[in-house]
Amino acid sequence: MSPNKPNVTLYLGIYNGEEYIESLFKQVQAQDYQNFKILVVDNNSSDKSGEMFKEWKKVYKDRFQFVKNKVNYGGHGSLFKNMDKIDTKWFCFLHQDDFYKPNHISTIIDLIMKSSKNTVGVSTTMGSMTNSGKVLNSKPRMTWFSYNLDEPGQFLQNLRAQAIPYPASAFNLGIFKKTIVPFHSPTFSDTEQTLRMLGYGRFIISQKETMYYRENPTSESHGLNSKERTTGTIISLARVFNSIEFDFILNKVEENKRSLFANELIKALSHRIPKGDLSFTLETIALEKMISKWGYKENEISLLLAKNYASISSAATVNIINNLSNAKVRIKKVDNGIEKQTIASRIWGIYFNFNPEKFKRFNKFIIKSIYKLIFIIKPSHRLKNKWK
Repeated sequence: MSPNKPNVTLYLGIYNGEEYIESLFKQVQAQDYQNFKILVVDNNSSDKSGEMFKEWKKVYKDRFQFVKNKVNYGGHGSLFKNMDKIDTKWFCFLHQDDFYKPNHISTIIDLIMKSSKNTVGVSTTMGSMTNSGKVLNSKPRMTWFSYNLDEPGQFLQNLRAQAIPYPASAFNLGIFKKTIVPFHSPTFSDTEQTLRMLGYGRFIISQKETMYYRENPTSESHGLNSKERTTGTIISLARVFNSIEFDFILNKVEENKRSLFANELIKALSHRIPKGDLSFTLETIALEKMISKWGYKENEISLLLAKNYASISSAATVNIINNLSNAKVRIKKVDNGIEKQTIASRIWGIYFNFNPEKFKRFNKFIIKSIYKLIFIIKPSHRLKNKWK
């Protein structure tokens, strides 16, 4: 990277943050590395946030851009709508209410300089502070205990719990653009993007703490209810398991570790999603993808998949999986659950078994006439499928 040109963009998304802007400006000016660009996007604030950046422009001149959205797109949406304004290879987030130590950007730059071609992101470590700014004892971070993992390892780590600290990270812009996720919901978007980015390479994580994250109870992600959080997680992970990036991750799993990977993936899901029909469905989607990729010779994975189908009494599917692999899953005979015939279905049964030739000749006319009457009585009938 050239020492003369800005090689990273600081992206600052703001919303009604006028109480933080002056302090943040001092933090940015205090950085011991200043060779960066700044993009500030005001997410249609209703306060005076957007009027507080005149000094930023004076100091950073043509390295500073300010944009105001016409509507509030949410945190991720605001970035995605303005990503075309970033022209450096790397960018990192600034949060309006977080606190950045003077070595924050220089540490990120040092990590980028040491990165390899398959590095998709770099991260420092972040501490925490209260909403009033009091520094808290650091929460335990997953990366304290296992930070030097390969891509499949980082995938499992972030599937279990988000380990990449977004507020303390910088991202390869090209890979970030490749893995943009739907931004209309803040549910699980950070983790979904992290998991997909890992298909293209790994994150480098420093143990150096360079910032404090403000534990703000009114932030976008804190406003989610438990049902929304669970449903959003399941929808996001369904997209991940059906993505080309998950296919890339599976390519990187060593053959003798495939069973271990599958078992750890199922365990990781249990940390994310309460046990139930939806978690069962998601497990099955992931197992199906692994079997499709690696084949039925992976007996442990075939066994897991067969057991899933056995739990819903799917005898035909279990038998096929047993035949294709060495799985020997048994299934008990159960009630086939055939529904009792309704009165309407009995009437139609009698009609269709009624054989006079003249009825057969006019069968379509008779049925259409009957259903025209039915549609009048029941306009929402499933056979009435005109949409205009």
